[in-house]
Amino acid sequence: MAPDFPGIPSSPWHMWRSDAGRWWATRARRFDPDDEYEGAYRTVDGDTQLDLVRSIAQQESAAAVRLATRLARTEEAPLRTGDAC
Repeated sequence: MAPDFPGIPSSPWHMWRSDAGRWWATRARRFDPDDEYEGAYRTVDGDTQLDLVRSIAQQESAAAVRLATRLARTEEAPLRTGDAC
């Protein structure tokens, strides 16, 4: 089976071109539910392959920023009595 992105054998996105010529991609694994609630899309489209890759990059980048924000909040939260270290 050929990779969806040439040169990237294990892309988490599956990409195809519709009969109408539009490019589509869907992510093999779901985003974190919080990311989806905040607008992460598992399926994206674009007029060109480049537009599609940009849409994928925007989704992955936004999810990474949200994850970093959640991790930063966790690190800043003080431990309460009984919390595991």
